[in-house]
Amino acid sequence: MWINSKFQSRFLMSMLLLEAQVACITTGLLSLAWTYIIKLEDPQAGIATLGTIVFFLSISIAFVVTSGFIAISISHRICGPVYNIMRALDAVKRGEKVGPIHLRKGDDFCELADAVNETFAKLGILEGSLTAAQSGTAEQELDLKPSSTPSQ
Repeated sequence: MWINSKFQSRFLMSMLLLEAQVACITTGLLSLAWTYIIKLEDPQAGIATLGTIVFFLSISIAFVVTSGFIAISISHRICGPVYNIMRALDAVKRGEKVGPIHLRKGDDFCELADAVNETFAKLGILEGSLTAAQSGTAEQELDLKPSSTPSQ
C-alpha cells in the first residue's frame, strides 16, 4: 500500500488534519444555522438537538474518511513516479544500464520521466540505446540542452 511511507504518511496526516478542521467548523456552523432556522419557525425552541449535531458530525466524518482515500490515491500518483526515477538514478550511480522509465496512466511527473529517459539515451546508459561512440561517429557531441518543443 505504501510506496514511500515517510512522505505518504505525512501527506495523509496533513490532508486528514485539514479535513478534520473543515469538518469541525462545518459541523459548528451548520448546527448554528439549524438553530437559527428552528428559532425562526418556533421562537420558543431551544438550540439544535443532539440528533441534529450528530447528523452533521456523521456527514463530516464520512467526508474526512473519503478525503483520506483520495489523499492516498494522490500520494500514489506522486510517489510511484519518484520511486521509479530514483531507482533508475541509483542504478546509474552503480554503473548499470537501465531500462526506460515507464509510468502508469494518470501518474504525475510524466514529463520528468521522459526527460530522464532522453538524457539516459543520449548518455548511452539506456538499455537498447546507441551512443555516438558505438555507432562509429565519435565526432558527434551529446546535446543535453532542453528540446525546443513546447511543454504542455
